Amino acid sequence: MRDYLAWRLAFGVTTPSTNTVVQPEYDDMRPEGITNHIARMVIADNPVHSDADFAKQIEDIDAALEDAVDRVMDAKPNAFILGISALSVWGGNVEWGEELKRRVRKVAGWDVPVTISSDAVVAGLKAHGVKHKIAVMEPYYPCI
Repeated sequence: MRDYLAWRLAFGVTTPSTNTVVQPEYDDMRPEGITNHIARMVIADNPVHSDADFAKQIEDIDAALEDAVDRVMDAKPNAFILGISALSVWGGNVEWGEELKRRVRKVAGWDVPVTISSDAVVAGLKAHGVKHKIAVMEPYYPCI
């Protein structure tokens, strides 16, 4: 047993320092015996009014990833979750997500399972029998 609260599992989660939704939502969803351990990807709270602003924000988040992973691994979680969908889908292809997971594992350790939101989307579609190509719309700037 890990400890009396995380007797089933402990998740390490990284999310941007400006994100106020991921931590409370993850805590609200967690089943008994599971704990979430959050590390923040420290970024400035800059307003986003253009493609360039959004691209810069993604760049800043991406640059802060490894430090946040390193901090959350001090809690020795059983698995890792990247708590930001924009970063996991930004590259627009499977290779981008796989590279993100490689970067996390390089810091966290190769034996730690890593989950990103694009994995969940694909798994959900497969679970519901979706076999065709589909388009996914996101609430992010198009960035040319």
